[in-house]
Amino acid sequence: MGNTAFLAKGFGGGGLQIIDVSMPSKPVIIGSVETPGSAQGVTVIGDIAFVTCAYEWSGLQVVDVSTPSHPVIIGSADTPGDAFEVTVIGDIALFTAVHALAWPIPDTGQTQCYDDRGNEITCPQLGEDFYGQGGNYTINPPSYTKLDTQGDDLSDDATEWVTWCGTI
Repeated sequence: MGNTAFLAKGFGGGGLQIIDVSMPSKPVIIGSVETPGSAQGVTVIGDIAFVTCAYEWSGLQVVDVSTPSHPVIIGSADTPGDAFEVTVIGDIALFTAVHALAWPIPDTGQTQCYDDRGNEITCPQLGEDFYGQGGNYTINPPSYTKLDTQGDDLSDDATEWVTWCGTI
């Protein structure tokens, strides 16, 4: 690699870019290849670049970079989601892939636990039967604010308030 840098261009296109960095103050793109999706990570072993791609389920792209001015995709592997960083150990490529974006999981508000017959039980501990029910967790609990018809906060002891449903 020496004076050559390999850049996974990321979102917005551009695929894999090969850059001559022999003059660090004036790097020059000497070659590139578009990848399906958006290139996210790259590892180079000899004349082969392993490029992970996100978006459009494009997975892992294997690129021949023996001629840096003319890189060529020579193989690919689909992944069950967007692929990001890649490491190659021997003849195995390891990479991270995600199927969906991460969003907070809302709390169910459930505080009781039940057995397999529907009987209420003391919420079990990790490793015990029936562990993992909504009653075992309090994460991202719902929060409500009482509002008047103008959208201003009301005190908790208010007896009339607006119920609003919709999107922001």
